[in-house]
Amino acid sequence: EQQEDENDGQLIIDEENLSSQLAKLNGTIKCQFPNKNLHNFIGQLRSSIDSVSLSIVEIGLGEQELLLKGSSLRSTAYSLGCVVYTGKESKVCLNQQKSHDKFSTLERRMNFAVLAQFIVLVSLLLFSAINSYLINV
Repeated sequence: EQQEDENDGQLIIDEENLSSQLAKLNGTIKCQFPNKNLHNFIGQLRSSIDSVSLSIVEIGLGEQELLLKGSSLRSTAYSLGCVVYTGKESKVCLNQQKSHDKFSTLERRMNFAVLAQFIVLVSLLLFSAINSYLINV
């Protein structure tokens, strides 16, 4: 048996028949596009227990119903959830700063040495090519 608590909009589901009710669950979630604001979420859940039932439950979703990456639930027997944003679209990933490349002193010296060797080799190649052309002419 499913009931909606008038005070907070949460669903109360009969735990004894939970698996059979979950198999019949149909619903859609409409929510805002992914954004960086961690403390703002607006969405709406429209759900019915089966496709034959005419009773549709609409629940407003806000930041109180949002679990971000790395969150942990305590003192909770179980939780039903749905993934809304994944990968690079998740709020946590949108808030990560782009990492800038860091080079150590040794890497800078190595890069300079490789560039210097490249310039010397190109110079020798050009010198040899011009010298070979002038000798053959």
